[in-house]
Amino acid sequence: MMNSPICDQPWRDAVCNSLGALIARRRLQADADRHAEEESLAAEPAAHEVLRRQLRAMLGWPLDVTPRDEQPVLAASTVESLGHVVDWANVSRITFEVTEGFHSYALVCSPNTPTDSPRPLLVFQHGGEGTPAQVLNLQGDSSYHQAVRQAVERGWTVVLPQLLLWQKEFQPPIDQFAIDRDLKQLGGSRVALDLRTLQRAAEETAAHFPVQENCWAVAGLSYGGFYALLAGALDQRFRAVLSSCYVNDRYRYNWGDWIWFDSARHLDDVLLAQLIHPRPLWIEVGTRDEVFDVKTARPVLCSIVERRKAAGSGESLVCREFDGGHEFCPDGQGLDFLTLSILSR
Repeated sequence: MMNSPICDQPWRDAVCNSLGALIARRRLQADADRHAEEESLAAEPAAHEVLRRQLRAMLGWPLDVTPRDEQPVLAASTVESLGHVVDWANVSRITFEVTEGFHSYALVCSPNTPTDSPRPLLVFQHGGEGTPAQVLNLQGDSSYHQAVRQAVERGWTVVLPQLLLWQKEFQPPIDQFAIDRDLKQLGGSRVALDLRTLQRAAEETAAHFPVQENCWAVAGLSYGGFYALLAGALDQRFRAVLSSCYVNDRYRYNWGDWIWFDSARHLDDVLLAQLIHPRPLWIEVGTRDEVFDVKTARPVLCSIVERRKAAGSGESLVCREFDGGHEFCPDGQGLDFLTLSILSR
């Protein structure tokens, strides 16, 4: 006679139900701790730099390098003119060392009209599965529309860094999540290395092209919107920030490369926006975004607005919904905001 299998279903149901309740309770406590941190930021300006140090440590190497650590001597960068690959700008490729033998590159777009006059610098960051060439529409029309052209026509020198996010069909293929796991095992993260790449691209562009001092801004779409927000929060050299189609509820979108140990207590989109205060910040979300639900973005945007108003700098913030999908809004208003913010300083 065969033994009947043990029916564990009720016990498994109980395990799952209690786990859900446990996570809910822990999230409530994390929210309370994070809101207390938000209050301390509003009350004490010195708390901003304390939190920046905490976030650099959380993201890990190479952002958490301290002054006592030995700084690597980086190789000289190279600049190669690509000529008029587009008819509205001069395009160059700049290759540079990011850290300790790791190299990357960026495309730099400057106006056709030769000039030695310094121009403001805009880092425009591609999104997931993206490349600088894709942002320039060199591979057909894209969700970036003509953002870089619009920026160049407004007087910017634009740098487009390549981060470790390109599509798998490009050679050699990469797995951004495997890279993140590898680096987290080694005390860093892919996001930390990508952010340092973005910073180095800006630094090397400023070293080789006529760039106005203290006139850097950063913008990006999707993953690029995340990096724009993060770069603005952690690096005050970026004097204005535009984040497109990223800001949302981090519990709803807690992707593996956007979370770190205990990050619910110290890192969400509202806190990052607070660390950009009082610098100008433009946030836009598409009402028909097929990747990130606008309905869960709205409460986050409201919290960001409330924090800015309480800090007395609501005029330097725009949180905007536009009639579109997961794309950079093509009407140019965000770029106008960045341009006016920088030129009015």
